[in-house]
Amino acid sequence: MPGLPMPTPLPPIRLPGAVALRDGRLSARTVALAGGRIASGPFPEVDLGGYLILPGIVDLHHTGALRQIGPESAVDCGMAQVDQEAAAHGVTTRCISVPWSWERPAAAPAAARDTIRRWDANRSRALTDLHLQLCADPNMVDSADDLISLVRDHGVSQVLFRDLASAVRDLRTQDPEGFIRWCRAQGGAPEALSAGLDTMLAAAGRMPRNLCRLAEQFD
Repeated sequence: MPGLPMPTPLPPIRLPGAVALRDGRLSARTVALAGGRIASGPFPEVDLGGYLILPGIVDLHHTGALRQIGPESAVDCGMAQVDQEAAAHGVTTRCISVPWSWERPAAAPAAARDTIRRWDANRSRALTDLHLQLCADPNMVDSADDLISLVRDHGVSQVLFRDLASAVRDLRTQDPEGFIRWCRAQGGAPEALSAGLDTMLAAAGRMPRNLCRLAEQFD
């Protein structure tokens, strides 16, 4: 399965003059880099006096990107905004959580494909290392082939399995008012979402085999 290309590290370099966070403390010290790792050596220098050198933040599960991208955003603008916001807050690696689910149009496979198209269009210009993380309900048995193809064709880094149908089934049974509130939060009518839930639950008997197949393919 193809993965994302590894970023090319900087050439060997020394960064004197900055205040660096090393070993849990801020101190004025030179940082040298070689091969993408902290090193030592008489490398060419870039004076960073007046700057801070801090480790980048790794955001392993970013769920706010879809609100930033928006269904009406331009392809370049939406994903570029996610990228720029990450860079401005010190995030150097971000895993964008994209639903592959059934509860609302923005979580459907068509929306996931659109998000991936936007991500592909912005990859060559990204300031940060953006990865995709599909959050898939394994009860969606009929879309398994599409999910596998999407992961293979676009180098999706992670797939998280989330049995949303079972959780919502329990909510509907144990807390009907809570189920109605959940439906409203999804922007749908309780009757329609209840029918969609029943469709997912009808495939529940096929879910374990589907889950094993997906895991095997992704391995």
